[in-house]
Amino acid sequence: MQRRNVLAGLMFACVAAMSGMAGLASAQPVTPATAAPINAVVTIAPLKGLLEPLLPPGSAVTMLMQPGRSEHGYEFTPADVARVAQADLVVYVGLNLETKFGEILRRPSAAGRRVLCFGEVVGLQKPGGPVPNSGHVHKHAPGEVCDHDHEAGYVDQHLWLDPVLVARLIPAMRAEIEAIQRVRGTLSDAEKARLASAEEALIQRVMQVHTDWSTRLLPIKGVPVVTHHNAFPRAAERYGFRIAAVVRPFETSDPSPKEIAQTVQVIRTQNVPAIFIEPQFNAGAAKRIAQAAGITVGSLDPLGDGDWFKMMEGNLNQLVEHLTPKAK
Repeated sequence: MQRRNVLAGLMFACVAAMSGMAGLASAQPVTPATAAPINAVVTIAPLKGLLEPLLPPGSAVTMLMQPGRSEHGYEFTPADVARVAQADLVVYVGLNLETKFGEILRRPSAAGRRVLCFGEVVGLQKPGGPVPNSGHVHKHAPGEVCDHDHEAGYVDQHLWLDPVLVARLIPAMRAEIEAIQRVRGTLSDAEKARLASAEEALIQRVMQVHTDWSTRLLPIKGVPVVTHHNAFPRAAERYGFRIAAVVRPFETSDPSPKEIAQTVQVIRTQNVPAIFIEPQFNAGAAKRIAQAAGITVGSLDPLGDGDWFKMMEGNLNQLVEHLTPKAK
């Protein structure tokens, strides 16, 4: 009888101990799940290369405007609209670059979708407010194609071609990714550390591009150029070269014979050393201008293929090559 009581007591103690252990286990904090991939959409190719390094592993970035297409006058397809609706994160430029994109963003979308506007981040577009006019209206003086007098309210849309502005976009993109993870319950300490490290490394790379442009273009400060369309005023102002004229005063139409003749005149009177074509446009008119004026032809790509760093390096190399005075 006594032996039975001892055995019963031992069994009770074991059960109690196991119950206590289970209670302790259930009281432990739950570790957040690993950061899940993010389905992101960007409107233009350069934004892809800037967003990708910040995203968790396995994420995907869709470019709506594919390489080779001009950003001006692009019409979004039903497939584009569907991708925007299904995205976790949408990043766009704003300032009317992506015509009617605001209408697409107002359509029904996936729950929790985040939207980031580059123009708003750098203070050039007010959230929810009217978009500044971004139409290219040029005043033509005799013998001159473009003196860059724009109608009131004009704001240059090509923000991504200025590394200093790009560096301001990166923390905003990081914040949007962090917000998505927070809502999902996957914003662990490890994910915060990964995001902070990725942000710091990306900003350092972007500012190195700024340093390279500043250093290598210093010897050709003030040199006039002709570009294919008016995509490079920000870069010109930041780094000191000067845009004397553009081949296409209006991005969506070819230059007239009169405008071609005016551009040739500008090149001759201002001693422009080079004209730069762009892969998004037919180069015929630009090459005819270069031949008539007797100057070299370079290439500047304002959009690239999705690698912002490669695009900026290629453009810098072209500027240096074609604007540096040749040894006699």
